[in-house]
Amino acid sequence: MPHYRAYEHGDLDAVAALWLDSFLSVGLGIEAGPVEALRARIPLELADDWQVTVAMESGEIVGFLAVKPATKVLDQLFITPSAKGMGIGTALLQKAMALMPAGFTLRTQRDNQRARAFYIARGLRQIEPPVAASAFSYPVVYYAWP
Repeated sequence: MPHYRAYEHGDLDAVAALWLDSFLSVGLGIEAGPVEALRARIPLELADDWQVTVAMESGEIVGFLAVKPATKVLDQLFITPSAKGMGIGTALLQKAMALMPAGFTLRTQRDNQRARAFYIARGLRQIEPPVAASAFSYPVVYYAWP
């Protein structure tokens, strides 16, 4: 049974590796960048209001959630490929809902049908992009809750 806790400094390498593995497992052919770039990004995001929760199973990090409550954004939600379908994503999404009960937005890759179905099945709704132009090199869609 997974348990959930706040991110700790010693989680950096495991979270960066999980993030990359999960991103690549979607198989959309989008450049994720090297794991070193994710390792460098995490401390910057933490300094910019990221609040991170990790999911632990048998002493290993199997998922993570990063939210920015000040801007009401669920920024990242990733599960290690071998743990997908075990309810960890749902539990992390519920944590985001508890941390931001007034609501939030998120984005996902347009072609990531599994993620899109996951969010719709849990009551999120697709919305128009909150900004005029996307900063991403790939198409994204936005969702909101509630």
